[in-house]
Amino acid sequence: AVVSTQSTGGRPRIQFPLFSEDSEREKRKLLESLSNVPMVRWKSEAVVAWLELVVKMPMYSKACSDNVKSGKVLLSLSDNDIQTGFGMTNPLHKRKLRLALEDVRSPDSVTYPCAGKLDHQWVVEEWLPSIGLNQYKGTFRENLVDGRLLNSLTKKDIERNLNVADKSHQVSLMLGIELLAKYNYDLELLGEKRLGCQTIDRDVEVWTTARCAEWLISVDLKEYANKLSYSGIHGAVIVHDKEFNVDVLASALGIPVQRKVLRRHMEQEIIVLKSGGSRRQTVNKPKSGRIKDQISRAFTKQQDVSEQLQLKAFKAPEPGNHHSVLKSDPDSISIKFDPEIYA
Repeated sequence: AVVSTQSTGGRPRIQFPLFSEDSEREKRKLLESLSNVPMVRWKSEAVVAWLELVVKMPMYSKACSDNVKSGKVLLSLSDNDIQTGFGMTNPLHKRKLRLALEDVRSPDSVTYPCAGKLDHQWVVEEWLPSIGLNQYKGTFRENLVDGRLLNSLTKKDIERNLNVADKSHQVSLMLGIELLAKYNYDLELLGEKRLGCQTIDRDVEVWTTARCAEWLISVDLKEYANKLSYSGIHGAVIVHDKEFNVDVLASALGIPVQRKVLRRHMEQEIIVLKSGGSRRQTVNKPKSGRIKDQISRAFTKQQDVSEQLQLKAFKAPEPGNHHSVLKSDPDSISIKFDPEIYA
C-alpha cells in the first residue's frame, strides 16, 4: 500500500514503491494511488511522475529529481525558482508549469477545468488542423502549448514567442481560442454542436476548416477546397472577423482578381451563409452532370459561356432559398443555375 496505516507523529506515513525509472506503467500506478493524497505530502518520485505524465514535460525530469524533493517544495516555487531549479528558460514552458501548479493549489478557482485535460499533442495534432494552421505545428510542439497555456496566450505571445507574424493568422488563433473558451474547453459539448451542422449550413461559428472546405465543395468550388489547410480560415473567422470578406477568401484560395465572375459568385454565397439564409444539404450532389459541366466551364475558363445558360442579371435569393445564384451589374455576365442542382 502506498498510504500506510502506521503513523509518525500522528500523521499517516506515505510510502512509495520502487520501480524502474523508465516504467511509465509504474508511474501511472503511483499517481493513481495518490489521487486522494494532497500534493503537499508527495515525495520526489511522485513529483517527477506528475511532471512527466500529467504536465508532459519529461525533458525536465532529471532537474526536478535533483532539486525538488517533495510536493511541498514544488508548490512553493516562484517563477525564479522554476527557472533556477529546472533550468527552464523558455517563457512558455515556465508559464505552462506555473499554470499547472496553480490548478493544484486552488482547484476550486479553476475557470476552465476541461482545459487541463488537453495536452500539447491534442493542440498540435487536432486543434491546429481544425483551424487551418498546420504550418505552426512545429513551434506549438516546441513550446509544449497545452489547453491551459493556450487559454493564456495573448497576441503578443503569439507573435513574439510562437513566431506567428501573419496578422490574419494571429486573429485566426485568437478567435479559435475564444471559441474553445465559449464552450469551456469541453470537447464533447463542442463536438455535439458541430455534429448538428455537419450537413446543414448553420451554426457557422463552430465550423472547422474541414467543414468550411465541405461548404466550398457544395457551392461548386471543389477545386479550391484543399487550399484551406494553411489558410487560418474557420467558422469563427467567417462570423467574427470584421476583416473577412470575399477578397480574403479569394486570396487564401489563390483566386486572382481577374476572375470577377467567380469572385462575385463567392461573394453572394458568403452573404447567404453569414445571413443564415442558406440551409443547403452539403452531402447532396448535383443530379445533372450537364449542368455541373456548364458551371465548371463558366468558372474555370471565363469564356465560351454555353447558350443553355441564361445571360441576365437577377436578385439575390431570399433566406431559405436553396438555389446558388450570382448578383451582377448590367455590364457583367450573370449565370443562373437550374433549381434541380440542389434538389
